[in-house]
Amino acid sequence: EKLEQFDNTIFERIQLELDKAYIYEMVGEFEKSKKNLEKAKKTTNTLPLNESSEKIADTFLKLGNACSEFMQLDDALSFYERANKMYNVLFKIQNISPDLKYVLALSYEKLGQTHEALGNLTMSLKFYEQRSELGKQLYEAFPNDVIYKKGVAISYFKLGQTHEALGNLSMSLKYYEEEAVLFEQLRESFPNNMDFKNGLAISYSKLGSRYAVLGNLKKSLKYHEEYNSLMKQISESFPNNVYYKNGLAASYSKLGETHSSLGNLKESLKYKIKQ
Repeated sequence: EKLEQFDNTIFERIQLELDKAYIYEMVGEFEKSKKNLEKAKKTTNTLPLNESSEKIADTFLKLGNACSEFMQLDDALSFYERANKMYNVLFKIQNISPDLKYVLALSYEKLGQTHEALGNLTMSLKFYEQRSELGKQLYEAFPNDVIYKKGVAISYFKLGQTHEALGNLSMSLKYYEEEAVLFEQLRESFPNNMDFKNGLAISYSKLGSRYAVLGNLKKSLKYHEEYNSLMKQISESFPNNVYYKNGLAASYSKLGETHSSLGNLKESLKYKIKQ
């Protein structure tokens, strides 16, 4: 009941200020954008924070996203921590709810991303592991849910990337391989889905780079060829997409580097020219 009286006031005011902040950012009015974000942040002081509410937790998550967007990482971390704490309290009460488990997992992912951006890789890894564990539980309970499956694949990518940054190359390779398996399955089930195809391409790129570091150049070349093949398909489907064009150029660069390391200088030059 107490929260109902806030529904049409505080929550709407916070959302309105966030909407204004994003709009001003889009049109280049950065000072106005920051002012609206500050108003949204201050409005949370009037929320009944002694209560555990999914609506309040969702609001903290939104504010964390906004602060992250505006590179206010310390504030983003604070809001993500408050959201995560509240989701955990709610999850202990409603631990059979898959939707609640999913947003709890998402809050761990946001904490991992923010700590990663702040350079706290050990903390980042801890939160990515918690996100991955919850994601696996959801996927095991609902194996036909594509969102949960993709979520696990992305969590493996995050774990692989963080282990790579920490110098744990064997663990990094393990997670990149597990990520690739899931994206291969997703692509097989949805061959026209560019998101899944691009996710698989990135997996192959990472695997190619890891095997190159390990000295297995033939395996590295195989994955970079797969990466290049997928990026050509994606770029042909979206010829004006700069992100995909850059990905295709990067795939040519990787092929050129790998052929050069193998002593295939003519092949290397061919791909460097294409790049």
